[in-house]
Amino acid sequence: MVRKRKISWDENARDSLFELYKYIRADSLTNALKVKKEILASVKVLSTYPEIHPPDKFKQLNDGNFRAYEKHHYRISYHVSKFEVIILRIRHVRQKPEKY
Repeated sequence: MVRKRKISWDENARDSLFELYKYIRADSLTNALKVKKEILASVKVLSTYPEIHPPDKFKQLNDGNFRAYEKHHYRISYHVSKFEVIILRIRHVRQKPEKY
């Protein structure tokens, strides 16, 4: 049986999701809703399969618990622990990568 982990959002990640939604909504409400819905659906999968994506190459001293993936040109970084997955940041892939 696969154990589900709780999904938590860092405040900055939550704010980033809202900002990207607002940015896309300025051009198209339909596209904004689609992107937001698909990002949230991809995050939901992490509760069951947190190791589905590779370790985050921008995380310094990564022990393998920091992972990242791209969805709709946005890079979603997250941390996996025994009972929880924490969404750390969402950034457009054209932004300069930040090491953390």
